[in-house]
Amino acid sequence: WSSVISIAGAKPSDALSSWTFPIHLERIPGVSCLTFSTFTRIIFTRKGHAGEGGDKLRCRLREIRFRGCAQMTVEDLRSTIISLKEVGAWDTLERILLEECDLIEYGQALEIVGMERLRFSK
Repeated sequence: WSSVISIAGAKPSDALSSWTFPIHLERIPGVSCLTFSTFTRIIFTRKGHAGEGGDKLRCRLREIRFRGCAQMTVEDLRSTIISLKEVGAWDTLERILLEECDLIEYGQALEIVGMERLRFSK
């Protein structure tokens, strides 16, 4: 299951570019791939769901794509990755694709995401 989320429009003002868009993992349990085209910061959240033995429900998210996120900064990417780790989704994630994210350089993305998961193109 794949989903595309686009928060598009005219070039954002400074006030809009500081927005954060939360993705609630419990609301997209069957989604394995998300594609974003946005000027906002993306963070992942999860309510304290517990399975047998108190383990969090396993996340099905395997790939996240950021396409044409021209206003996305390295700090936005760092916040996204931190949030994935905090909700336990990082361990099952296989790929982070950054495409045409003009403000992020390859070396910066590599440091944050790691070679194993990063797919990068300008």
